[in-house]
Amino acid sequence: MDLPGRLSNPILQRSWADLAAKLDALRSADRPARPSGRPERFRRRGEVRGVIERLLREAGEPMRAREIHRAVQRELGEEVSWSSIANCLARNTAGAASRFKRVGVGRYRLLSLHDGR
Repeated sequence: MDLPGRLSNPILQRSWADLAAKLDALRSADRPARPSGRPERFRRRGEVRGVIERLLREAGEPMRAREIHRAVQRELGEEVSWSSIANCLARNTAGAASRFKRVGVGRYRLLSLHDGR
Protein backbone atom coordinates (compact mmCIF):
# COMPACT_ATOMS: atom_id res chain seq x y z
CA MET A 1 0.00 0.00 0.00
CA ASP A 2 1.37 3.39 -0.93
CA LEU A 3 1.31 6.56 1.20
CA PRO A 4 -1.97 8.02 -0.14
CA GLY A 5 -3.67 4.70 0.60
CA ARG A 6 -2.40 4.71 4.19
CA LEU A 7 -3.44 8.31 4.78
CA SER A 8 -6.97 7.57 3.58
CA ASN A 9 -7.46 5.03 6.37
CA PRO A 10 -10.48 6.33 8.41
CA ILE A 11 -9.10 5.08 11.74
CA LEU A 12 -5.80 6.85 11.14
CA GLN A 13 -7.60 10.03 10.07
CA ARG A 14 -9.61 10.06 13.32
CA SER A 15 -6.46 9.46 15.36
CA TRP A 16 -4.67 12.34 13.63
CA ALA A 17 -7.70 14.60 14.17
CA ASP A 18 -7.85 13.69 17.89
CA LEU A 19 -4.13 14.29 18.26
CA ALA A 20 -4.35 17.66 16.51
CA ALA A 21 -7.24 18.70 18.80
CA LYS A 22 -5.26 17.75 21.91
CA LEU A 23 -2.23 19.66 20.66
CA ASP A 24 -4.36 22.76 19.98
CA ALA A 25 -5.88 22.53 23.47
CA LEU A 26 -2.42 22.32 25.05
CA ARG A 27 -1.15 25.26 23.05
CA SER A 28 -4.13 27.45 24.00
CA ALA A 29 -4.09 26.53 27.71
CA ASP A 30 -3.15 29.31 30.13
CA ARG A 31 -1.07 27.03 32.32
CA PRO A 32 2.71 26.71 32.09
CA ALA A 33 4.20 23.71 30.39
CA ARG A 34 4.77 20.72 32.63
CA PRO A 35 8.44 20.34 33.52
CA SER A 36 10.15 17.42 31.87
CA GLY A 37 12.15 16.43 34.94
CA ARG A 38 15.38 17.27 33.20
CA PRO A 39 17.62 19.95 34.65
CA GLU A 40 17.58 23.35 33.00
CA ARG A 41 21.30 23.07 32.53
CA PHE A 42 23.73 20.22 32.60
CA ARG A 43 26.38 20.32 35.27
CA ARG A 44 30.02 20.53 34.30
CA ARG A 45 31.96 17.30 34.53
CA GLY A 46 33.24 16.86 38.07
CA GLU A 47 31.14 19.71 39.50
CA VAL A 48 29.32 17.50 42.03
CA ARG A 49 32.54 15.70 42.95
CA GLY A 50 34.30 19.01 43.54
CA VAL A 51 31.53 20.21 45.84
CA ILE A 52 31.61 16.92 47.78
CA GLU A 53 35.40 17.17 48.16
CA ARG A 54 35.16 20.71 49.48
CA LEU A 55 32.34 19.81 51.90
CA LEU A 56 34.27 16.85 53.32
CA ARG A 57 37.45 18.93 53.61
CA GLU A 58 35.62 21.71 55.46
CA ALA A 59 33.79 19.24 57.74
CA GLY A 60 37.06 17.62 58.82
CA GLU A 61 35.16 14.49 59.82
CA PRO A 62 33.05 11.83 58.11
CA MET A 63 29.63 12.85 56.85
CA ARG A 64 26.54 10.81 56.15
CA ALA A 65 25.63 10.45 52.47
CA ARG A 66 22.23 12.09 53.08
CA GLU A 67 23.94 15.07 54.75
CA ILE A 68 26.26 15.31 51.75
CA HIS A 69 23.25 15.24 49.41
CA ARG A 70 21.48 18.09 51.24
CA ALA A 71 24.69 20.14 51.45
CA VAL A 72 25.43 19.70 47.72
CA GLN A 73 21.92 20.89 46.84
CA ARG A 74 22.31 23.89 49.14
CA GLU A 75 25.72 24.70 47.65
CA LEU A 76 24.56 24.45 44.03
CA GLY A 77 21.21 26.10 44.73
CA GLU A 78 19.27 23.49 42.77
CA GLU A 79 17.93 19.97 42.95
CA VAL A 80 20.54 17.25 42.54
CA SER A 81 19.33 13.69 42.18
CA TRP A 82 20.20 11.26 44.95
CA SER A 83 21.64 8.89 42.32
CA SER A 84 24.15 11.56 41.24
CA ILE A 85 25.50 11.77 44.79
CA ALA A 86 25.43 8.02 45.40
CA ASN A 87 27.15 7.28 42.08
CA CYS A 88 29.81 9.92 42.68
CA LEU A 89 30.58 8.52 46.13
CA ALA A 90 30.66 4.93 44.85
CA ARG A 91 32.85 5.73 41.82
CA ASN A 92 35.34 7.66 43.91
CA THR A 93 35.84 5.20 46.79
CA ALA A 94 37.54 2.45 44.80
CA GLY A 95 40.61 2.20 42.66
CA ALA A 96 43.89 4.02 42.39
CA ALA A 97 42.24 7.40 41.76
CA SER A 98 39.85 7.20 44.71
CA ARG A 99 39.13 10.47 46.51
CA PHE A 100 36.82 9.34 49.32
CA LYS A 101 36.94 6.63 51.94
CA ARG A 102 33.84 4.81 53.14
CA VAL A 103 34.19 4.59 56.90
CA GLY A 104 30.84 2.99 57.66
CA VAL A 105 27.43 2.36 56.19
CA GLY A 106 26.55 5.56 54.37
CA ARG A 107 29.45 7.52 55.93
CA TYR A 108 32.33 8.99 53.94
CA ARG A 109 35.39 11.11 54.52
CA LEU A 110 37.98 12.67 52.25
CA LEU A 111 40.84 10.31 51.49
CA SER A 112 44.06 11.79 52.80
CA LEU A 113 47.68 11.28 51.77
CA HIS A 114 48.19 9.28 54.98
CA ASP A 115 45.81 6.59 53.75
CA GLY A 116 48.48 5.25 51.40
CA ARG A 117 47.01 5.82 48.00
